[in-house]
Order: sequence, then C-alpha cells, then structure tokens
Amino acid sequence: MEQLAKSLLFYRKSRALRQQDVADAVHIAKQTYSNYERNVCEPDCGTLIDLANFYGISINQLLGAKNEDLVIISRKQYEDLVQANKLLNQVLSGINPVDIKVKGDNNNVQVNSTYQTKEK
Repeated sequence: MEQLAKSLLFYRKSRALRQQDVADAVHIAKQTYSNYERNVCEPDCGTLIDLANFYGISINQLLGAKNEDLVIISRKQYEDLVQANKLLNQVLSGINPVDIKVKGDNNNVQVNSTYQTKEK
C-alpha cells in the first residue's frame, strides 16, 4: 500500500516526530516502522488501528481516503463547539440586524452588516 507509506511519512513529519517516537508510542521496533514508511511491509490490523489512534485520525485517512467532508473531532471539541454555539445564539438574540449585504460567489463571500441592540 504505497498510499499508507506516504501517509505515515506525512503525518509523522507534520508533527515533527522521529520514527523512534512513533515506534515507541505504538510498541513496535523502529526498523518495523521504517519499513512501513518505505513500503517494504504493511502493519497488521492492530498496529494500523494503533497508528491511526496515535495520529488522531481515522484508518480511512491513514489509508489515503479523500473524503473532504468528513471531519473527525474529539468529544471535548464537539462539546466546546456546542457551548460556543449556545453562547453565540445568546449574543445574537440580543441584537437586530438593520442592514445586511452579501456579495460574492460560492468560494468567496463578503458580508457587511449593521446591527442595533434590542431594547429590553
């Protein structure tokens, strides 16, 4: 699996790790990990899972799947997003849009808006 070898190299280098760091984290020999990156051999299923977990990605991502709509986040990140959304809704419920202008296309959007605070 040439794509797996490329992915392993990419994820390791993007985190400024040494092969020994990764090998230690997933409890394999450095030479074994080096062989994975050089596409000499492939990890077994358990090691593949360990590597994906170590890098914080899905096995599909590690194998090179190109699903750009798929974003994997931790439960904590999800809970933080939910909380931020609640706070944003509270802030927005206290203001009235007076003038909103949207310009652009699907790739670039510019929003100019004016708001006033709702009176209580």
